[in-house]
Parts: sequence; structure tokens; C-alpha cells
Amino acid sequence: DNAVNLVLGFRKLSIANGKYLGKSSFTVRTAEKIWIETMQFLRIKVALLTPEVVIGNTASNFALLLSEGIPANYIRKMTGEAIKSVRKYQRDVQRLDKVTRYIGIRQAQGKDTRKLESEKARLQAEREANPAHEMIEEGLYTSIVEDLGGQGNTLREQYSDKLLDKLPGEMPHKLMRWASEAYMIPGTKTFHAAQLATQYGDFVGRYVKYHYDMNVRGHTAYQAKHDALAAFIYYDMPQDPVLQAANDYGFVMFTKFFARIQHVVANLFLHNPTKAAAVLAVQQALAPAVMQENIANYA
Repeated sequence: DNAVNLVLGFRKLSIANGKYLGKSSFTVRTAEKIWIETMQFLRIKVALLTPEVVIGNTASNFALLLSEGIPANYIRKMTGEAIKSVRKYQRDVQRLDKVTRYIGIRQAQGKDTRKLESEKARLQAEREANPAHEMIEEGLYTSIVEDLGGQGNTLREQYSDKLLDKLPGEMPHKLMRWASEAYMIPGTKTFHAAQLATQYGDFVGRYVKYHYDMNVRGHTAYQAKHDALAAFIYYDMPQDPVLQAANDYGFVMFTKFFARIQHVVANLFLHNPTKAAAVLAVQQALAPAVMQENIANYA
């Protein structure tokens, strides 16, 4: 079931799907969408727009790696390599997708594609040689999008686009873009940068542990991957539909984090209780307890 949910997902629960609503279905669906989008923005505010969360998460991961017996100098060195590698990998993949499309278009037009084919081969070779390639392909670069929401096609976007279309000139559009960037609205470059910073934090931790286990401790690739996944929260597996709906509606928040951090903590205490207590002390001192966030905090 977990494998099926990971690949296909599931349809989210919605009160607007009730057959008993009749003619009120559209009104209920709109009200529900507005409420869910509001809750999404609050989750984004906590997880992406609060500097203490990103800083605390980074410090917590650093302490966790230290508790695993990995030297601080090794962590610092591999952190830079991890960020550089994953950024280049993402740029290469984006360019490779574009080049592949261009080749298809030019072939359909009967034009020469040798230069593009050469670039494609180079990009594929660089992607394969990238130190982050195997980890990303194996699913160790996980996402937090499902927990936060923030996907496109929101009511805010629809109504703001309609309003802008009625206003003359280019200035209203520019002002809206500047304001959106300043407030890190989902879909903006600043929002994307903040999201990447959060995703990079956990990936860097996995990258450091994976390479240390492989290159220093001599573990197999399979064991190193398994241990790297077990040491940090795995976000990509969907959670229970009812629990996900509770998150969507804002009755609880970050339950995926709360439920899955318990396994990480238990693992720490099982292998080294003293170091586990030190890691939790760092988390308590530096990172807000996001698992306790709920709508009552914003009343």
C-alpha cells in the first residue's frame, strides 16, 4: 500500500464531495478552498518564512551528524560539496529537458540537431558523474511540499489576475510582482529559494552521512542509503488521508514531522542515549517546536 500511495497518491478528503450538499456544493467548495489556502499560507509562514526554523533545522542536523560520530571538519567540507552538487544537478536536469525538447522540434522541422545532440550527451555525462546523482535517483532528496501546500492555481491567483487585467498599464503588474516577491508568495523566486533552503538542509545531512558511511566506514551502498534515510525524516511517503485532511483544515499542523521524528529520536536513544539527549537539547534551544503549531497560535 505504501508503494502504491508513493507512486499514485490518493484523492484528498473533502466535505464538498458530500452528495447531501445539493445546490450548496459550489458555495461550500469555494469556502473550503479559501480556508485550506489560508492554512497553507500559515504553514508556509512557519516552515519557510521563519528564519529560526531554517537555522534551527540546520543546527539540529549538524548536531545529529556529530552524534553519529562524524567529525565537524568532515561535515563542513561535505556540506559545501553537497550544496554545490545538488544545485548543478538541478541546473543540468533543467537544461537537459529543454535540449531534449529542442531536438524533437528541430527533428520534426527537418533541421540539423548535431550541436544539440552533442550538448545533450555532455549534460547526460555530467549528470551521471555528479556526486549527488545516485542519492537523488535513489530518492534521498525528499520534498516538503505536501506538508506545506502552496501549489499553483489558487483562488488568490485567479482573482488577482482578473483584477490586474482590468487595470491599465504595466505598473500594477510590476507592483504586484514586487509585492509577491517581498512576501514570498508561493510561485515567486523568493519562495522557491526559501523552499530549496529547507529541502537542502535534510539532503545535506543525508549526503554527509551517506558518503561518510561509504567512504570512511566502508559500508555498502545499500546499507549507507538505508541508514541515511533512517537518520532523517522521510517526507515523500503520503500520510493517512484523515490525518492529511486534518492538516489541510488546520486543526493540527506538521503531523508528518511529528510522527516521523519519533523514529529518528528512538534510533538515537537506542544507539547512544547521551548524544541523543545532547541533540534534543540543541533542537529545543535553537528550533521552534513546529509540531505544536496549530490555528490557535494565530488567533
